[in-house]
Amino acid sequence: MKKNRGFTLIELMVVMAFIGIMLAITLGYGFRNKDRINLRNDANEITGQIYKIKQRTARENKTIRMTFTSNSYSYSIWDGLAWKLLDEIGYHGGETASNVSIAGTPLAFCINSRGLVVKPDAPNQFELLGTQIIKLRSEGDKGLDEININLYPYGGIKVEKDFK
Repeated sequence: MKKNRGFTLIELMVVMAFIGIMLAITLGYGFRNKDRINLRNDANEITGQIYKIKQRTARENKTIRMTFTSNSYSYSIWDGLAWKLLDEIGYHGGETASNVSIAGTPLAFCINSRGLVVKPDAPNQFELLGTQIIKLRSEGDKGLDEININLYPYGGIKVEKDFK
């Protein structure tokens, strides 16, 4: 009768080698594509905030202004007299990822209670703007990567990726 003695040293070494190889592949991918991952995360953050803003404008029947600069963005709400900076939306502005820049800035537009993109100068009017393009760029190891977030006048959003 043979006793169960567990795993042999060779079996354990083979399993550890396999785990090490898989870990090296995974970490290598993460380090090589860190810039792209940051770029995608920033694009997801901005599009998610646009959807939240559209819901909030419809719920509260107010206009919200979005302002983008080369490395930050902020949201303000029209209180009838002036623009008031929003703090409770979740992300109210600040630095994006360190290597991501927003091209074509400064950019400002409003989303009204109907979900339309209107001019920031006249928050109570319904003067539509054309398509607003938020361009996120990142200098990666492989070249310039870019994500365009197209916000159409009637509220549609399209995200286009251009990775080199």
